[in-house]
Amino acid sequence: RSLKLKQYPVDVDHPEQYLELIHDRQDSLYLIQSGLRSNNSPAPTHYSIFSTDQDYYSLQDSSDVLNVPMLWIENGIQVIKTYQFRRGDYLIDVNHRVVNQSDSDWVGSQYRQLQRSRPLETSKFLYTYTGAVVYNDEIKYDKIDFDDMEDQSFKLDSTGGWTAMIEHYFLSAWIAEPEQSNLLYSIANTKRYPATYTIGMRSQNQTIAAGQQAEFNSQLFIGPKLV
Repeated sequence: RSLKLKQYPVDVDHPEQYLELIHDRQDSLYLIQSGLRSNNSPAPTHYSIFSTDQDYYSLQDSSDVLNVPMLWIENGIQVIKTYQFRRGDYLIDVNHRVVNQSDSDWVGSQYRQLQRSRPLETSKFLYTYTGAVVYNDEIKYDKIDFDDMEDQSFKLDSTGGWTAMIEHYFLSAWIAEPEQSNLLYSIANTKRYPATYTIGMRSQNQTIAAGQQAEFNSQLFIGPKLV
């Protein structure tokens, strides 16, 4: 719900105030969401409450990797959701490990989405695209702007690739595993304030037998448009 870029202050006069690219304010929001979905089995969404062993996590001077594990349990289904951060890297690994301790199969999928409102201000002198982008080896680079989402929901079966929200200098993107099949989709919610626009991807269902476990993996990039 909040992510600040330490290399990018809001302006030169305030070097200690970092740009908060991911944010949740009354009139503007830009959120990262992910979770699991199942029609018949317990599954944690981005609304679910997870528990952690610590209230605060920090990358130590002696390490270049920080793992933040979170635990959710319901009716014999245990999910460990882990964010892995690396020093100096804008790429974050996101892992859902499902441990099925129930008496029946668990059948479900993972989803990852980016949700934001329209920008509050636009430049009168320089036009730059702000909106969603999807990419795979077949369609390459395809823009889906906010008006497109309002006119018609976007849906596309895709292998690999990524979905993103981009603006002039920065982007956030969910990156699928190369051979993973996903449904890419968009959602426009104009009945709330501020109106929100979502671009996402949902994997195919995976079956985890009773007593077994399996993982869902993705990568999340949040940062500047560096070549």
